[in-house]
Amino acid sequence: MSALEQAIFAVLAFAGVACAVAVVTGRDIFRSTLFFGGFLLSVAGLYFALSAGFVGIMQVFVYVGGVVVMMLFGIMLTERRGALSSSLDRRLTVLGPVVLLVLVVIAAIVNTTFRVVNVSLETAVGELGKLFVGQYVLPFEIVSVLLLAALVGAIILAKERGD
Repeated sequence: MSALEQAIFAVLAFAGVACAVAVVTGRDIFRSTLFFGGFLLSVAGLYFALSAGFVGIMQVFVYVGGVVVMMLFGIMLTERRGALSSSLDRRLTVLGPVVLLVLVVIAAIVNTTFRVVNVSLETAVGELGKLFVGQYVLPFEIVSVLLLAALVGAIILAKERGD
């Protein structure tokens, strides 16, 4: 790994951790959602740094472009304005399991030997695209219609409650 790659990884990792901490510690739900979007963008950046362009693009499209925008619309459509609970007792109750989880993940990463697999990424993404518009076009379109139906149903439910 070159020095530039390590620097890019360090910046993206720091941005991800900073955004994640801001999501958890924030008292405004709107800003917490924006920081959640920043966290997801930093994860997409890590995918791009690992030469997984397709996964990075899907991260941006599906999670940042879909989930975060949907959460922001949900927050803006509900007329509740206020701060999240900032009780110190609640945060300290959550701190123990989170620290334990972080320690377990760090121990797992340190004790794991990772194998490197050489794959031609250009052909992998190209083949995946051909499969989406070829062999798997029907399941792909069924999923898109299902997502559209869920979106229309959510709009109808939100409109009925708003009347």
